Amino acid sequence: MTTGPQDNLFEQSTMTFGSHLEELRGALIKALTGLLVGFLIGLYFANFVVEIIKVPLVSSLEQYYLEKSKKELEAEFHGIVPPEVEQTILQEGVVPDSVKVEPFGFLNELAAAYPEEFGHLRQQFHRLRPAEVHRDRIGEMSSQLVASEVLVAGEMSVAGEVSVAGNGAVPPTTAQHVGSLLSEDDQCVVESLIENPDPTDEDVQRFVDVLNSILDNREFHEGIDIGKVGMKGSSLDFSRRAVKELESAFDPEQSRRLNRILISAIFPAAIDAPKLSVIKLPTWKPVKVQVIALSAQEVFMIWLKAALVSGVVFSSPIMFWHIWWFVAAGLYRHERRYVYVFLPFSVVLFLAGTLLAQAPDTVFLEELTWTELRDLVEAGTTTIIIPTGGTEQNGPHMVLGKHNVL
Repeated sequence: MTTGPQDNLFEQSTMTFGSHLEELRGALIKALTGLLVGFLIGLYFANFVVEIIKVPLVSSLEQYYLEKSKKELEAEFHGIVPPEVEQTILQEGVVPDSVKVEPFGFLNELAAAYPEEFGHLRQQFHRLRPAEVHRDRIGEMSSQLVASEVLVAGEMSVAGEVSVAGNGAVPPTTAQHVGSLLSEDDQCVVESLIENPDPTDEDVQRFVDVLNSILDNREFHEGIDIGKVGMKGSSLDFSRRAVKELESAFDPEQSRRLNRILISAIFPAAIDAPKLSVIKLPTWKPVKVQVIALSAQEVFMIWLKAALVSGVVFSSPIMFWHIWWFVAAGLYRHERRYVYVFLPFSVVLFLAGTLLAQAPDTVFLEELTWTELRDLVEAGTTTIIIPTGGTEQNGPHMVLGKHNVL
């Protein structure tokens, strides 16, 4: 006579309901103990885990900035970026940029580094250039350089030589000292410009060449009382120090620098004060993304979460084992056999999913960053699932979903 399955599956069980709960409590305590041990191990590997998590994030941000740079260039080039520029951006991972440099210093550095190739480009500093001389004051300044008559207050006078009476005559001794340093050819050039109200570019360049010849002459600053030129502040302090340095050891470059400061102080209305000339130089810069935290506690919380996730992964076999040990006591042998077959696959797939996880191909708004949403819209996606809750725009690395209620 065959016997069927027992009606009361717990007929031979001697454990009470409380005993089962006690058994469950013990299994959970052991599983949580394993989780705690895994968490402590995860604290050691947390920094390493955070660096791993940053890799796709940084890569995504770099790609975003490269695409952004490409779109900006499309606007600059009216929709079509030159192919060589586009390939440079995509293959080299760099974006266009600019930097301001002092061209003459740059040329001198280039000549010093490669004298055979660029030695002929060496430039002298502290030279006057046409843009620093006021074209409409050249005739007036030329007349002062060659004049012997007395200047009257109200006209363009030599800086620092001001009459006590305010309306009296000012003897142009400083200007005449400058004029006395001119060669015969330079005097002819200056005299030709006195009655020229509208000098040409060539005239301006000739006048600038005359002034630069004065800057090369050490007698210029040696024949001037620095304290009576009308300089103030750092210009006066620097000039006094330069005079002392030149008295002990002559340096042509320092002498030219001092003369350049003096000539602009003597003729302030005609010559601009010295300053470095800078130009905009196109450059390329690599895309360097730095992940930052928006609050002081965020850094600690990310590190703590990384340790906790790592702890779950490390301790998952122990937790599964103890939970399984509790469940297995209530299963028949043939039911356990199924678990023995599928459990190893489940653990392997769980660990594989953890290690090989990638962003899902999703249309859930809450699972997308705003850059991913933008790319989906541009790709023609017309369906999106919006949860009940809130969404807000964050950085390009954070999802939009916030405070959702499903």
